[in-house]
Amino acid sequence: MFKKSPSAALSLDIAGSTVTFGTPGDLEFALSGKTGPSSARIAALVALSDEALLREADRFGEMHRQVAGALAHSDGNPGPAGDFLRALDASAIADDNDWRDIILALNRLDTRYETYKQAALVKYLEYLVAGREVVNSIYATRRKNRERPAPLVGADRRGAGFSGPDFRGGASGRQLLVYDIPVLALPDGREKRMNRLPKGEPVEVRIAPHQALDLLLARHPFRLVAGEPFLLIDDSGADLRLRPGRNMLGRNPECEVVIDPSYRAVSRRHLLVETGPDDRIRLTDISTLGTFAPLDTLERLLH
Repeated sequence: MFKKSPSAALSLDIAGSTVTFGTPGDLEFALSGKTGPSSARIAALVALSDEALLREADRFGEMHRQVAGALAHSDGNPGPAGDFLRALDASAIADDNDWRDIILALNRLDTRYETYKQAALVKYLEYLVAGREVVNSIYATRRKNRERPAPLVGADRRGAGFSGPDFRGGASGRQLLVYDIPVLALPDGREKRMNRLPKGEPVEVRIAPHQALDLLLARHPFRLVAGEPFLLIDDSGADLRLRPGRNMLGRNPECEVVIDPSYRAVSRRHLLVETGPDDRIRLTDISTLGTFAPLDTLERLLH
C-alpha cells in the first residue's frame, strides 16, 4: 500500500523504549496489535454514564472524520499526512495503546517519513472504528437490558464513511443510532440501506444478466451492471467498461477502470472487481474510505 521510504530505517521513542522499523510496512505490521481498544480502555468505557458514553461516541466519530479526510487527501500526495498531524490537538489523540506517543513521535519527523505517517494513520483509523463499535455495543446492551430496543440503522446523508454515530432528539433524550449504516437515496424517492464491505477480504455476489448492483465508493453512488461487457455507471450517467476477468477500479490512471478524478473521496486504487463466466462477481475493497453495498445483497454473499 505504501511506497518505500527514502530513509533506511525509522526509530521511534515509544513508552520509554526505542523501536526501529525498516519500512512503512514494518510499522504497519507492528501497529496491527493496537487497532482495538485495550482491556483497560473498554473497562473505562463500561463504567461511564450514558451521557459520558454519548460524548465518547461523538469524539470517536469526529476524529474518524478528520483522519479519513486526511488520508483521502494524502493518497498519492506527499505532505498532507504530516500537515494533518502537525495541526492535530494532542489532547484529542486517544491515550490508549501508546497512540498518543506514537503520533506525537511521528509528528516530529520531516517529510522523508511521510509514508510512515500514512501507515500509522491507517492503523489509527482502524482503532477509531473499533472504538466506536465498542461504544455502540455497550450502549446497545444497556438499551436491551432496559427493554428499549436499539434503532436498526444509523444513516448519515452527508457521506458514507465519514460519519460517526449520529444523535437525534433533545438534550434530555438523545439517542445513539447504534449501527452506522449509510443510506442510498434512489431516484424514485425510496432509500436503500448499505453496509461496508470487509477491507481486503474478497466476497462474491450474484448479479443476473442486465441487472445492476448499487454501490457507494466512499460517498459516491455507482451502479455495476452485469452484461457483456460489465458496465460501471456513475451518478452523472457516464459508463465505464470492465474487461473480462480482473479489473482494478480507482482514480489512478493505471487502473483498468479509471474513475473521474473529480470523485476525490474515491481512492486511487479503490475496488478490485473480478468477473466470471456465470453471474457471480468477486469484490475486494482496498480503499481508505470504503465500498458499500446493499444489505440484502450482503446477506447473499457466498463464503
